Amino acid sequence: MNGATSPTVTMQDRMQSGLSVSEALAEQLRTRILDGDFAAGQRLIEADLIEEFVVGRSAVREALKHLEATGLVDIKRQRGASVVRLTREKLVHLFEIRERLEGLAAFLAAERSAREKNQTWLAGQLEIWSDRTLDRSEREHMQRNVDFHDGLVEMGKNSYLRESLSRLQIPAYRHRFIRVIDDHVRQKSAGEHLEIIAAIQAGDPQRAEAAMRHHVRETAKLAASVAD
Repeated sequence: MNGATSPTVTMQDRMQSGLSVSEALAEQLRTRILDGDFAAGQRLIEADLIEEFVVGRSAVREALKHLEATGLVDIKRQRGASVVRLTREKLVHLFEIRERLEGLAAFLAAERSAREKNQTWLAGQLEIWSDRTLDRSEREHMQRNVDFHDGLVEMGKNSYLRESLSRLQIPAYRHRFIRVIDDHVRQKSAGEHLEIIAAIQAGDPQRAEAAMRHHVRETAKLAASVAD
């Protein structure tokens, strides 16, 4: 999302990129859960999904099982699938793990920062997070934040870390955080990103990890205020 809104990615787009029907459906549902289109606790009724996405029952069930494995959906006998509810306690537990994993991502990125491709990406991130106009654009700030964290994980080139973090998503996180993040909070977050970038550019893994863990702890405080 490089502006107020993001381009819509369809099922067909995802399938053309090589995903199966069930994988494409899982990604569609994942995006809508994270965006808050499906509320916490809302049932995901198979018949409705079949009709809306024009897919078979087996694809729906496989997609829901995948989302259950990543922690976004609960599936119970006699009731079916529903979007998970995150209590304050669950959020605390989630961020305790994310803090360590995101710290590891920054550590690994700093170890690999000397590569030309990574230096180019970091320079671009430095420019993005130095731009004060970003503090006044809630949706662009949020998408840039996602791109930043995902980019660091990608720089670390650790598939197990990427997979582990993908299981620690917050349902409706964009909707939740927009309610509590103002210009001041965005400015503070941007400053924390700049600290992380500086440490990674310097090739200092310990400093990068410490800066990232501090950043995630600050985010956790906000998350606790929007728990279910």
